[in-house]
Amino acid sequence: MSPPIRKEFGKFIEKEKANGDIGTLNAKGDFTWEELQEKAEEFLKKF
Repeated sequence: MSPPIRKEFGKFIEKEKANGDIGTLNAKGDFTWEELQEKAEEFLKKF
């Protein structure tokens, strides 16, 4: 991803977490690498 698209992806991830779609990596709800890859595919389809 280019830097501007990466920045938008970061915003997308934060919105997902705010909406309750959290990852399974740890108690903070971070996403695993596999989950991030899935989220990136979802984001790029919408972008």
